[in-house]
Amino acid sequence: MLIHYLRGIPTGSFLEALSPLLGKEAPNLLPSVISGLKAQWQGEYERWRTRDLSARRYD
Repeated sequence: MLIHYLRGIPTGSFLEALSPLLGKEAPNLLPSVISGLKAQWQGEYERWRTRDLSARRYD
C-alpha cells in the first residue's frame, strides 16, 4: 500500500487500486481511513529517513 502513496495515487483511488488485492468487499477503505494511513506512513517514513546511522559502518 505504501508504494501507492509514494507514487502519488490520490486517496479516492486507493479503493480501486487495492480491490484486486483485498477483494471488492474490502472493509475500512473509506477516504478518512486512507488519509489516516497516509499520515501514519508519513510519520514512519520520517522516522526511518532520520534514523541514527552513526553506529553502523558503511563503505
